[in-house]
Amino acid sequence: MIKKLLHYLTLDSLKGARCAVLDLMIALIKDLREDIYKPFMNQILPGVVAAIDIENLDLLDKIFSLLSFAMKYLLK
Repeated sequence: MIKKLLHYLTLDSLKGARCAVLDLMIALIKDLREDIYKPFMNQILPGVVAAIDIENLDLLDKIFSLLSFAMKYLLK
């Protein structure tokens, strides 16, 4: 599932859906918590960082939200 979400995050044809993909990743982090820590560090975080587009403020806001939720739920 993580690989599929990361794939959708990188597709140029789905640039408009990147915020929705990040919302799904946030929900995944909330639901799986400790079980997703290693995949988050090894797959999700690098994929999200690679998707940063400094001209897309909505995407930047969603990435910041994802990182905030990750710190909240994964570090407990």
